Amino acid sequence: DTGTYVLPTNVVIDATDSGVMIQGPTGDGHTAELDRANFATGSYVFDLADADDVTLSHLTLRSGYYGVYAASGADVDGLRIEASEIDGSSALVGGQSRYGVYLVSTSHDDAVLVDNRVHGMSSSGVSLAGPGARIIGGIYFDNSYGMYLTGSGSLVQGIEAFGNSQYGVYVNGAGSEVLDSEVHDNAAGGIDAGNNIRVAGNTVYGHRDSSDTGIRISGAGALAENNVVYDNFNGLSVNSDARAIGNRSYGNEVGIVAASFGGRVLGNSVYSNNTGIYVAGYSTYDSLVQNNLVYGNFGNGLLVADGSGHVIENNTIYEMTGDAVSVQGTASNVTLRNNILSVADGYAIRVADTSQVGFASDYNLFDLSGIALLGMWQGVDYLDLKEWGHVLGLDTNSQVTDPEFIDPDGPDGIL
Repeated sequence: DTGTYVLPTNVVIDATDSGVMIQGPTGDGHTAELDRANFATGSYVFDLADADDVTLSHLTLRSGYYGVYAASGADVDGLRIEASEIDGSSALVGGQSRYGVYLVSTSHDDAVLVDNRVHGMSSSGVSLAGPGARIIGGIYFDNSYGMYLTGSGSLVQGIEAFGNSQYGVYVNGAGSEVLDSEVHDNAAGGIDAGNNIRVAGNTVYGHRDSSDTGIRISGAGALAENNVVYDNFNGLSVNSDARAIGNRSYGNEVGIVAASFGGRVLGNSVYSNNTGIYVAGYSTYDSLVQNNLVYGNFGNGLLVADGSGHVIENNTIYEMTGDAVSVQGTASNVTLRNNILSVADGYAIRVADTSQVGFASDYNLFDLSGIALLGMWQGVDYLDLKEWGHVLGLDTNSQVTDPEFIDPDGPDGIL
């Protein structure tokens, strides 16, 4: 029934209660509020002890060390929490809950959270370690992590996560997915995902402090595809052979970063950033940058800073200011081939003295306008392709010509 209920003890649901549904009122303006009014260790609103298939629906849970808890030694499967609010504060006593939902044993399978509002936790709003967890819809804000999932085969879909002091969404269980969500204005970043996780169809923005990242993926099999990322410091970061495919990244300090242990940047649209794509890495790790459309950035279209063996091929880079490709730092053995490099006020290719070892460039199309130059090598400017090829042996099969873009700035006249 509607009302506020102060709980002097935990509500314990054990194996004999498996299958129980606890439901509050569903009508507008009617709320069943359960306030534990205690933040001490061991205080919970609900304590699940080997109970399976429990449903908590249309409730407001407040305070407790955790809101909903299952011990690591228990086996709680099929928990469902729906259309509820879990609030880390109490109306009666001061303090803050640590977790809203805390099921961190891999024995807690197939938890489902649908359309909940979870906020005000000193740690994660939701922490789930069991396989098959699903968080669908709902709002997660004012926590440390909005949600923290480590079980395999988990799904996050259609949620909004914002205003958390770390990442909005952290997922690190193989075979998991983060889909169709809006993640914004968290203090450290938007979505952080690990090995064999797919991050797709999300809109991520508002992570602006130095090194904050909209979407960060790392590890073999990790994939970010068809996301929109904007107004972040780093729009999207790939590492350890993770792949970014078909994303749109704009209005960031750096559009896409491939660094440390290398990544794959394939078929993305990257524009209106300060730097379009930034490639670095440890000395023995390489990245592949292929089939991207990079344009209208305010500095370099593509900046290679460190690492060895990077391949940059089949990209279209169109920059009115800054360089199309700049290779610097300790980068070595960089290969640049079959790209369209169009510049108006910078270099198509700039190679620092420290980055010349193993550098190779050929089969590119150069489009030079304004005060653009074809290249810089050892501090010497090159405008003529024949001289560039004769002196350096680079781009002997490349050409300077009009790429015949069709209306590159579109009907609004804005690149």
